[in-house]
Amino acid sequence: MKMWNNAIAYFESVEENGIFFALHDLYFMLAWSYVKTKNHIEEEKYYKKTIEIFPNNVNSLNNLGYSLYLQKRYDEALEYFKKCLELEPNYIYASNNYVRALIALGKYNDAKSFVKSEKHKVSKDITLYAKWEGDEFDVNYSFL
Repeated sequence: MKMWNNAIAYFESVEENGIFFALHDLYFMLAWSYVKTKNHIEEEKYYKKTIEIFPNNVNSLNNLGYSLYLQKRYDEALEYFKKCLELEPNYIYASNNYVRALIALGKYNDAKSFVKSEKHKVSKDITLYAKWEGDEFDVNYSFL
């Protein structure tokens, strides 16, 4: 944890002095550092700053969505995962996170339909959901 706090202090000083980094890269690194310290509010802030400068950065869109997911703001998270998948349909992290957010919202049939549609790549763990019998669903499944 101390290492990430040191990284944050360094990146904040670089932000003030503007040395060697493109601003969107600096914001991305700050966001990434904040996630490591579990400060999702600051993480969210810096991913949003990254997206203001570089709106089609799928890594930032997905990571911001995941930050919102961790904050239990599932509807907002879905919007970022959707945008990410519009830009890069086979971005597996966004696909997986999209399904996780649907499940967190209790939209089990939507999650199942998304997985079964095969329009987007989804990890093997998540594809197990496509094999549900009827509408049965195990909310304690390990990937959540």
